[in-house]
Amino acid sequence: EIVFVFRGTLRFDEWVSNLAGGSLVPYTDDKGEPLIDASVHWGFRNMYNAKLVQLEGGPEVDNTVCSKMTPRELVEKVLYERYFKNNRPLPRITTTGHSLGAALATLCAFHIAWELPHTKRVAGHDIPEDSIFWAQLRSPGAVVAYPLASPRLCDERFAEVVNSTPGLKVLRTTNLCDFVPRVPLPDKDDPNLLGK
Repeated sequence: EIVFVFRGTLRFDEWVSNLAGGSLVPYTDDKGEPLIDASVHWGFRNMYNAKLVQLEGGPEVDNTVCSKMTPRELVEKVLYERYFKNNRPLPRITTTGHSLGAALATLCAFHIAWELPHTKRVAGHDIPEDSIFWAQLRSPGAVVAYPLASPRLCDERFAEVVNSTPGLKVLRTTNLCDFVPRVPLPDKDDPNLLGK
């Protein structure tokens, strides 16, 4: 099994992004091209597609990676280098995170289970249509996301696509007393911001 874990909200700019209401944008690939007629929260999409940063006082990480890769690129690099490049079978893939990390874990799971099979590209490499990997990603339980206390992430159309993606299971867990799963608050322009 391979597990991608995303941390929760730590910095002020991340709190601002979490709480910004009604800011839905199309779900896009790494080049900014819309892939489906569905929308996700701009802040979470941007963080999944932004360069990683070293947090002051946080655990030491390889800054050569952090300054050059986005979470999206890092996920693809790991999958390509360990599995696709050497034609090794994919293990079960799990994503998880808390709060902001939960939103990113959901985007990551969707990226792996839906986007990669549709674009047939991993880490900048074309993968043949008849590759065993695409069938593996469609098998039940191939990609499972465990978002814990996730903020609202998307519109209803995106949720429909997530829920109908073969091989993808999202098990969102919330606490009734926690306010984070209820933000960002919908506004008059985006009443469909999902909180399910």
